[in-house]
Amino acid sequence: MTTHASPHAEEYTEPPQDMRTEMHTSITLGITAAQTILHTLQLLDEFLRCHAGTTTRAELHAFTVAQGWAPVCGTAAFCDSIGLTAETLHHAITTSTHTSGATTGHSHDDDKELA
Repeated sequence: MTTHASPHAEEYTEPPQDMRTEMHTSITLGITAAQTILHTLQLLDEFLRCHAGTTTRAELHAFTVAQGWAPVCGTAAFCDSIGLTAETLHHAITTSTHTSGATTGHSHDDDKELA
């Protein structure tokens, strides 16, 4: 089996400093908003993995290829990224609510923020 290296594989450069700073900028998000986003990501992940039909999967494949994902495994990687993002958000919510609940004496209120 022959693999073909990308002609641009040797051309990687670091992004400019202003872009790196922007990539590491934190945001504050209310717990309720974070939970809503998490729930939506989980539903999307479940739909794409368990309920999407042949036509939907073909359209998703065409979309991911058009967006630059690898033709062979790009669709699976796209679906994995949704699931992994949901897991990361779930962990952040859990950590935030456990930490906040332990220090303030209450848990899971709308006034908490996820930083």
